[in-house]
Amino acid sequence: MTRNMRTRRLFAMLGVLALGIAALLTPSVGGLARGAAPETGVSFDGIGSFAVVDDAAPFDLDAFSIAAWVKMQHTSGSQVFVNRGTAGGLFTLYLFDGNVRMLVEYADEQYTHANIPAPPANRWVHYLGTYDGQQIHLYQDGELVGSTAAPGRIPESEAPLYLGALGPDTRVLDGQLEDIRIWDRALSADQAAEVARGDAAASLQEGLVAHWQSTNLDEKTWTGAFDGAPVAVYRQEGQVVIADQKYPGYRGIWFTLGQFREYGDKYSGGLGTYTANHVPIAIHVPEVEKTFFVYGGSRGGERYLLAMASYFDHRTGMVPQPTIVHDKQGIDDPHDNPSLTIDEHGHLWVFISGRGRSRPGFIYRSLEPYSTDAFERVYRGEFTYPQAWWVDGKGFFHLNTKYTRGRELYFETSEDGRTWNEPVKLAGMRGHYQVSNQFGERIITAFMRHPDGSVDRRTDLYYAETRDMGRTWQAVDGTPLELPLEDVKTPALVRNYEAEGRLVYINDTVLDADGHPVIFYVTSALYQPGPPGEPRYQTVARWDGEAWHFSEVTRTTHNYDVGSIHIEDDVWRVFAPAETGPQRWGTGGEVAIWRSEDQGKSWTKERDVTRDSPTNHHYVRRPVNAHDDFYAYWADGNPDELSPSYLYFANKKGDQVWRLPYTMDEESARPELLAR
Repeated sequence: MTRNMRTRRLFAMLGVLALGIAALLTPSVGGLARGAAPETGVSFDGIGSFAVVDDAAPFDLDAFSIAAWVKMQHTSGSQVFVNRGTAGGLFTLYLFDGNVRMLVEYADEQYTHANIPAPPANRWVHYLGTYDGQQIHLYQDGELVGSTAAPGRIPESEAPLYLGALGPDTRVLDGQLEDIRIWDRALSADQAAEVARGDAAASLQEGLVAHWQSTNLDEKTWTGAFDGAPVAVYRQEGQVVIADQKYPGYRGIWFTLGQFREYGDKYSGGLGTYTANHVPIAIHVPEVEKTFFVYGGSRGGERYLLAMASYFDHRTGMVPQPTIVHDKQGIDDPHDNPSLTIDEHGHLWVFISGRGRSRPGFIYRSLEPYSTDAFERVYRGEFTYPQAWWVDGKGFFHLNTKYTRGRELYFETSEDGRTWNEPVKLAGMRGHYQVSNQFGERIITAFMRHPDGSVDRRTDLYYAETRDMGRTWQAVDGTPLELPLEDVKTPALVRNYEAEGRLVYINDTVLDADGHPVIFYVTSALYQPGPPGEPRYQTVARWDGEAWHFSEVTRTTHNYDVGSIHIEDDVWRVFAPAETGPQRWGTGGEVAIWRSEDQGKSWTKERDVTRDSPTNHHYVRRPVNAHDDFYAYWADGNPDELSPSYLYFANKKGDQVWRLPYTMDEESARPELLAR
């Protein structure tokens, strides 16, 4: 071997060694050099920040590609990178349930997605999803990692494009985005790798319809990276949000849980006044002669939840167009329904329920006293099943649920509704549902427990109260209670229904004329609908100062035939959808009144409130300080199939029922008095 040959071989070996060292020193994922990874991007706080492009025209595409560098602070929950449409609609590049997904709605209400396990947190990763009308492909750092068939085309829609969120304050990214691009074609595998590497190939400019880089963000305006590119509006948490949009009619949300058995779903139907754990939802204010109320509304009768607020004017007999307090951005779940309270100055406070840790709760305050014209958002946080009470001179006392170790009960207080004290756990026996009430400074609550965290085994009945804003708690007989309540045999126990093999569904709780608590609830044999759960009883538990007593009001056909109890001196009335309705085994039924004049010991049916209805009536609720002409409030709907859902109220006698106008052409209208 000559000297020149040896020299060339030495240099070749040194070159290979240098390349190897460089490869070791260059971070990579999936075999792709990470030199293109950004140092920083546009931040999203996981709470309320997002960017939006209202003009949908550039994104109504037969085929498309979406690319973005993503850095997540954590990989829990649901976080959206790029989205157009509601949940499960049009297209979304996002994190869900530990996977990054490229979702496409390839036909009306039909969608699918390609998936890849989420990466470790706090690391830049490049994602690119493509759709060509036949297949969804998902690339991570330039390599194909997931594909699925999806023959079709995204439906035509005017839905805006969101960056960093599903929609306003919904599934917000907790992290950063950089170099977001959208093409009107499906890129090839080679081009996907070029994008991830940061190549400047001319072919990558073909069909590029949108491009955003962090350097183009100027406060609220996120200019596109090329001339004529769509401009996004960027919003951060802390900016004032005013809700004042009206909706031309009263349309309740229809919902199905999707847990079907031989006799139908576990619960379903028109659930605008759902759940019994959202209290209060209606309040009569004598000073202005109005009954204010909230409900879960829908957009155009679709399965699309809107949190609504309105009032009935007892002087004029009219209702205005309701106000959309909060748009749930495609969520159709009435667990996110609102509740209501009113402070001593007359401001309405609407508490929009979240759902566990995946969807936050919100609080809105009316801009003017005793008005539903406009609301300002004042708080965002974790709470479900909101039960907020205003205590004059003290502030808010808010009972709610947090998904800590199951559905556990908490309370928190606030003087102004904007800044809240640390939540205090009230009960933690692996899960509970509660229904509370307020009498001056006295807050009472009744709840059941979920053995081993199972809501389908809910049982036992408990009662507790506080008279000093939660500083101390006591059982019904005055026995002090130490929080959190974790022993199933706590002095708060009213009745051990587990030993009797009975389930408990609490509807309402009030005080009698002597200030003794009364709890109204349903008991059943099984969580499933239909005959297997029989017998089911509408039941009253009443404390007489020394002991609890129990009586059965009537039989009912469904565990969720939720009603309410009214006590005025010696007359007790139950309004409940406990009579068999047109959908026999479905949620709800026909509404009737049962009456007792011996402190709930015995009950007789007083009258039918509804009859010959086309669909079942659901969740008959009791307004606070109920006016004789707005004494009970509920919604209807077919539990067996999607249907319109109307909202109703009835007078105390139950001989007059009004239906709120489903469609309104004017700013106000008169509810329809139904013929009997």
